[in-house]
Amino acid sequence: MGVKQSTITKSRLFTPLSSSQVLGQQSDGWEAAFQDCSSRDEMIQALRDLLDSGTLQVGYRLPSIRTLQEISGLRQHDVYRALETLAKEGRIEQRRGSGTFVLETRRKLSHNGHESLQIGVVPPSWDPGISHHNVTMFLAGITEQAGLRHTIQLVPSLLPDQDPMGFANHVRALRLDGIIWIKPPVAPPPALVALLAADIPVVVVGRTYANLPIASADYDYEKMGEAIAEYLVKKRRKKLLCMVGVRNDQLMINQIGSLRAAMERRGMRLPEEQLVTVRVAAAAQLYATDLRESVERFFRQHDDFDAVYSIYSDQFDVLTSIHESGFRRCPEDFIHIHQDVSNVWAGQQWPPFKSAMLSSPVQPVGRQAVKELERILGIDGNYEPENLGPRIEFDPYA
Repeated sequence: MGVKQSTITKSRLFTPLSSSQVLGQQSDGWEAAFQDCSSRDEMIQALRDLLDSGTLQVGYRLPSIRTLQEISGLRQHDVYRALETLAKEGRIEQRRGSGTFVLETRRKLSHNGHESLQIGVVPPSWDPGISHHNVTMFLAGITEQAGLRHTIQLVPSLLPDQDPMGFANHVRALRLDGIIWIKPPVAPPPALVALLAADIPVVVVGRTYANLPIASADYDYEKMGEAIAEYLVKKRRKKLLCMVGVRNDQLMINQIGSLRAAMERRGMRLPEEQLVTVRVAAAAQLYATDLRESVERFFRQHDDFDAVYSIYSDQFDVLTSIHESGFRRCPEDFIHIHQDVSNVWAGQQWPPFKSAMLSSPVQPVGRQAVKELERILGIDGNYEPENLGPRIEFDPYA
């Protein structure tokens, strides 16, 4: 995706020097570290990589500006500004008349003596219709697990005129230990890929990517499928219309696969022709594109469904239209199961018929995200897994 490979692999070839040693004795180590630097920003990144890798010991004196200029081939002014940037980030200290020295950058301890993380939380910004309540519940779980031990800071991903590596550098400048990214888009955003390329620990909440090696905290989709299938059996329903989202979304793949497997274990089927999905046309119409027409046409072509499962609350309008038309009545003709009240955003009108609610454990997933980040960073903590399986919480058909 055009992301520049981190120089950290090159910096590990560098042999650290004590304060009493002369740089010139091992200048080839510095040359290896800066050989690919052609700009001030690339030199800043190379220095960050060296500092993050632990190659340079605390108290180590860096080469002079003139020496770094000769090694890197950059202008002396660019070298000066690069060191100035690292000094503002608290990575190094410039002492007049003495030189530039590496500062202690280890994590601070919280009041109870445990290691304290600086955690950046990236809120979703890709979907204009996403539920604010849903995001708030994720954040509640994250902050609850962090407690007084860790510091949480919101970091919007869409900064003005920011390229992907620019966002990664922004995260580094904030001196964050890791990132928790809530519900990123269906396709991995370049900024997320840039964080991984920069070796910044990331945990994705509420979504997974099949081809991206990234940690995630998400619902237990197997338990989700079991809850829906068991409910259908309990209500003596046999044929389900499943109204879902974008089919190439890993979240949808996980959910449909688990639901289909759970239904098959109970002698039911969920073939492709019983799935009504959304076709993406533009971000602002992500969930609404051709859905009403698809569902209404589907209902009129097939009149033997006895249950409907919907994922997004904008599908309420479609079901309400069918209900009020008299063509199919709910719940007389079919029961309706909706995924989570937290998916209902302000302004949405509830359907004029009963809807069973499949409750998703949004807050526990947020807590799990902090535990996962602690595990990645080697922090001792409580890793006891929670029950992340959704369940039918409200049953108006009982």
